Amino acid sequence: MTDMELLELAAKAAGIKLLQWVDKWDGDCPAFAGYQMTDGEPWNPLADDGDALRLAVKLAIDVYFFVDQQAKFPWVGTSSGPPDFNSPTLGRDQALGEYPEADTRRAIVACAAEIGRKMP
Repeated sequence: MTDMELLELAAKAAGIKLLQWVDKWDGDCPAFAGYQMTDGEPWNPLADDGDALRLAVKLAIDVYFFVDQQAKFPWVGTSSGPPDFNSPTLGRDQALGEYPEADTRRAIVACAAEIGRKMP
């Protein structure tokens, strides 16, 4: 799945209306690539910590970290209790790499996209 598809499904899950993809933003975010929301604001939770956090909060996505002897894995999902790290979950198959913040944002967006994919 492409980044654009992930973002579109995540936006659907969160009820965010997107206007158009912008490759290079004019104004405050010159290096920004992402969607323009209908209110004119940029939106890309794959690249922006604030957008990712707002997405996680809006969809009640839990974010934990599972640490084994070799790596740290983001665990994201929606649950009412503590995570079951032995069950397959979104994000657990991809260990945090050189850019853990980006990997965590991606896990949040992937979880949101899965929610959006299941919506009618």
